[in-house]
Amino acid sequence: KIQIARIANLEEKLNLIQQQPTVTQTAPMTTLAKRRALVIGNDSYASVTKLVNAREDAKSIASNLTSVGYQVTLKLDLNAR
Repeated sequence: KIQIARIANLEEKLNLIQQQPTVTQTAPMTTLAKRRALVIGNDSYASVTKLVNAREDAKSIASNLTSVGYQVTLKLDLNAR
């Protein structure tokens, strides 16, 4: 009886999923406009304790943005100027 109830539950969930509208794929965003990003990762600050991963996080974000078509400018450990 438990097995039959589980199967009925799964069939109900499947029916609900199948009733949901499908998403149509559109053109990639990179073809719609020229995308630019400025990514800044500062580990070193004059007034606070040095951070550990900000530079690496910025590099990762820059890489991901580049892979989806952004023109990325990456700057690390900038000062106020």
